[in-house]
Amino acid sequence: MTELVVGRRYARALFLVARERGVVEGTAKELKEVARVFEEPAVLRSLTAPGVSSDARLRAVSGISRGLSLSQLVGDFLALLARRRRLGALPAISRLFERMMDAELGQLRARILSAVALPPAAVEQVRAALERQTGRRVLADVEVVPELLGGLVVHAAGRVYDASARRQLERLGAAMAQG
Repeated sequence: MTELVVGRRYARALFLVARERGVVEGTAKELKEVARVFEEPAVLRSLTAPGVSSDARLRAVSGISRGLSLSQLVGDFLALLARRRRLGALPAISRLFERMMDAELGQLRARILSAVALPPAAVEQVRAALERQTGRRVLADVEVVPELLGGLVVHAAGRVYDASARRQLERLGAAMAQG
């Protein structure tokens, strides 16, 4: 099975338990934190190598859980993944869990790319415009990408809104090439 299929099953099961316990947002935060650890190739290789015993995996995962001060729920979930040799699916599980949480809470994540750091008021304007357009609460992550030259690129709700200077120059170049 692919990590996405496996990830969906595990994310859904964890989401249902977290929702029942009223800890969805905390669980999402912890999952994201621990997924970052497992996105590190050296960590993942050391825990998923065929020669690593189940006991060694469980000890390592227990240490990671303590080191990150994970809740009992997320720590137990991590141990379950280790026992079932599914630690490689953790980054996908984290992303899927976050999407489930966003859908449950009626919110949407947007990624705003800008050539320069945006003042908080500009970020708020973009966020508010997206909220009006989508009818959902928008959580915005802002990233500076100097290659854009100017303007913005916004990724939200499966769409890309590209108002960057780079894109405008590309269009102008294409128009000039066509004559």
